[in-house]
Amino acid sequence: MYDLTISLDYGEPLKLKPDYRYDFVTFDINNDHGRGLLNNSVFVLRTITGGNVKGNVLIDLIHTSNVNVFDVASHANCHFHLLESDKLREEGILINDKINLQITETSVSSQYFAEIKDQAVTNNSPFGDNTKLTFTTCRYILFTLHHENTVNSKNIELATIFDLQKEHIWHNNRYRNFNNLHTLDIDRYVNRKLAPSTPWSEVKKIIESENKKWRDLSNQKFNQLLDKRGELPFLVIER
Repeated sequence: MYDLTISLDYGEPLKLKPDYRYDFVTFDINNDHGRGLLNNSVFVLRTITGGNVKGNVLIDLIHTSNVNVFDVASHANCHFHLLESDKLREEGILINDKINLQITETSVSSQYFAEIKDQAVTNNSPFGDNTKLTFTTCRYILFTLHHENTVNSKNIELATIFDLQKEHIWHNNRYRNFNNLHTLDIDRYVNRKLAPSTPWSEVKKIIESENKKWRDLSNQKFNQLLDKRGELPFLVIER
């Protein structure tokens, strides 16, 4: 859980595994940039279909470009949900027999969350006390929709751990752009105006500097993701 984005960048397809049911969930909401669908974000809810923890659900956030239509078709246990917010407000939406998506309203915001039934978890203790527990219901905040834009506040605010996943994919993509000289567009990606007479040795130094910067930022986001995961009071058992 929360490890699905480790090697992903834009256009990198998910490696779908046969022992999961995949539910890809998007929402009919425009974000504050007007791009819709939570700025091309997709929630992936993976339900384990066999073994000792059959029915456990893992949730991650990916980019729409990480879903390959041919892989999905060959997997045969993938399901897509474009959710209408009005229906969600009325009664929630059942994704499968384990997952129900719901919304809670306050005077200033709407909070969207996933409610998962019958989950086997362990205490996320740094002291080795990984006691196995069974929760009748687990709730995960997906994002909050603020009714009004305020200073230094986004209209749509992803839960922190999903926002880190989104940022991690973006930084991976920037690193990849500077790591592949065959596809690198110097004018687009190098943040300075280069004279036509600039020697290749100078261009190479700039590329290497940018490459290191984005690699370090990608690693930083990954470490933040691990830290956030470490703060969770419990972890869903994955196998």
